[in-house]
Amino acid sequence: MSEKPERLQLIQRAAKHLSKRRETSAETEPQGTSSNTGAIPHMVSLAIRGAQSFDTQENTPEPSVNAEAHKPALGRRTRLNFVQLRRLGMITPDNMTSAVSHDYRAIKRKLLANARDPQTRTLTNNLLAVTSALPSEGKTFTAMNLALSLAAERDLHVLLIDGDVVNPSLTALFEHEGKEGLTDLLNGNCKDVSEVLYRCEDVPNMSVIFAGNRDKNTPELLSSDRMTSVCREMSKRYDDRIIIIDTPPVLACAEPANIAMHVHHVILVVAASHATRSQISAALENIAACRSVSILLNKAPEWRKVNAESYYYYGNQDVAAQ
Repeated sequence: MSEKPERLQLIQRAAKHLSKRRETSAETEPQGTSSNTGAIPHMVSLAIRGAQSFDTQENTPEPSVNAEAHKPALGRRTRLNFVQLRRLGMITPDNMTSAVSHDYRAIKRKLLANARDPQTRTLTNNLLAVTSALPSEGKTFTAMNLALSLAAERDLHVLLIDGDVVNPSLTALFEHEGKEGLTDLLNGNCKDVSEVLYRCEDVPNMSVIFAGNRDKNTPELLSSDRMTSVCREMSKRYDDRIIIIDTPPVLACAEPANIAMHVHHVILVVAASHATRSQISAALENIAACRSVSILLNKAPEWRKVNAESYYYYGNQDVAAQ
């Protein structure tokens, strides 16, 4: 918003001019002021549409400069449940130097390298699904931590979707009061994605779509043509962000196999000493429709390695001493 100081300087200079100079500047000042005030709502409008709604229309009227007029456009909001995140050992925005944070920082670097075009650096493969072979392997743990780690990047937005509509887990990680979510969008109860999109106030670069109200045809919704069109629409319209879908376990239902056909990358979370080799192989076969699949080992025994958390703490101590 660099226009505001410039306008103030122009006004101050105009106040010192003689009446004749004021009359001259009065003819040109409205043009400069109009162009500046027109640029402000345009910039804000683009930021809101890019981060909050899938249903962007070119003929959307420019919003008012008044800050109060922007509030309805921000959509619904949610906040992180810091108590639950800390209890589960997850990343929190106020502690980005933990060992878990450094682990997911390394993971996101590899994902971003695959998601971005090597020449233009634009996100061309931005749709990501996180799943596991069996329940309780840490897929939601991975999806949430990865979303928070990616949202810490500059100029990168993240949309986190709870696709495990039968056994949703993301709701407990947020202070969430609304009920509408992915199922309501798929069954037609909600017509626009903005009705189910929640902006995280604690992480401005992250938005969330929760599982939504239970539906008797919930499994079929994830396999429907509507789910296919939603995935394509999100990938096309939101090429400025990473979209992460937390899906059900692969061997528990058939939905992850269908979702794998529409995403660019799948992360299969494998907990140490949990799933057997044959179960992991079966899970990989079910999601083979996705051209890019990675396996993430979770709950592994501690390895002998340099403690990144203590290293960063040491560095902060040096800075404080100076």
